[in-house]
Parts: sequence; structure tokens; C-alpha cells
Amino acid sequence: MLAFGSVMGVWIEPVDSDNTRMTVITKRRAQRDKFTDLTASRFYERFEKGIKIIKSGKELPVIPPSK
Repeated sequence: MLAFGSVMGVWIEPVDSDNTRMTVITKRRAQRDKFTDLTASRFYERFEKGIKIIKSGKELPVIPPSK
């Protein structure tokens, strides 16, 4: 079985009443894959876009919006 793409883990924890710490780890599924499509910076970009969508009162789409 071939497995392409990437996997990730995200930990979100409160630091204090005004701050939150987020840790993101991404990893290629197969070490022979030279690139991972999901990088930490791409995750943060999409996460920020998702927060903006939620704050605007809309629901998050099933398929991520394009850039």
C-alpha cells in the first residue's frame, strides 16, 4: 500500500486568560517522499483563515477555500 501526503499533530493549550500556545508537528507519511504538502506555516495560514471565517459568523467549509 502506498501512502502519500503528510500527517500532523496539533496541541492547543491556554497559557493565561489572554494567550494560547499552539504546537504543530508535520511529518511525511513516507520518508521517500521529498516534500510534504502540509507544512507548519501552511497550517497556520489555514488556521488563521478558519478563525476569520468563524468570527464572521459563517460555518467552516468542508473543502478549504483557495488562497
